[in-house]
Amino acid sequence: MIEEVNNLPDAEIKIPSTLVGDELDNIPVINSTTPALEDASTDNSLNESENTEDATVNTPAADGANDTDLPEQYGQTDEDNNITYHLDDDTRTQILNDMAADIENSIDVILADKEYYPNIADITVNKDCTEFTIYLTTDMPNLYESTLLMSFYTLGDRYQIYNGIPLEDVKTTVIYINQLTGIELARTDSTSVKN
Repeated sequence: MIEEVNNLPDAEIKIPSTLVGDELDNIPVINSTTPALEDASTDNSLNESENTEDATVNTPAADGANDTDLPEQYGQTDEDNNITYHLDDDTRTQILNDMAADIENSIDVILADKEYYPNIADITVNKDCTEFTIYLTTDMPNLYESTLLMSFYTLGDRYQIYNGIPLEDVKTTVIYINQLTGIELARTDSTSVKN
C-alpha cells in the first residue's frame, strides 16, 4: 500500500492547525501574533519535557528573535491559523511511517466492521496517499460508508503535507466503485471542502 519512507531531509512543513494531530505534541509553537519575550531560552516550559505539550513560545522568529533563542524543532503560527513546523529528518521520517501504519490499520478496522460498513468489500490507497478507492457490493453506500470520504481527505492531506507537498497543492481523491460491475459511482477530492 503506502510506501515506507527513509532519510527524509529536514524541512519546514506548513499545515492548517485543524489538521495537526498528537504527533507534534512535544514540539512548542511560537505564536507570531504575541509580543516577543526578552529571551525565549529562559522559558522553563521549553526545558521541562513534561510540559512541552502545553508550551507556547511567544517569540516570533520573524520579529527579530535570533536562532539561538528557538528550540531546534518548533512551529510558528500565521494569521491564517496555519502552523509552519521546522522538523528534522528523523522526526519527519518517523511521523510519515507512523501515519502510513495508522492509515493501513484504519482500513483494516473498517473492512472488519460489517455492522457499520456492510457494503465495503475492499479499500485501497496508492503509495503517496493521494487516492483512496472504496469498493462496494452495492450502488448505494449507507451513511457511514458515504461519509468515509471526509476521514480519508484528512488522512491523505496530512500525509501529503508531512511528505513535503506544499499546502496549496495537497489533494486527496476518494473514489467509490461498485466491485461487481466495475462502475465508478463517485469521485470527489479534498479541495471541495477547503476554504
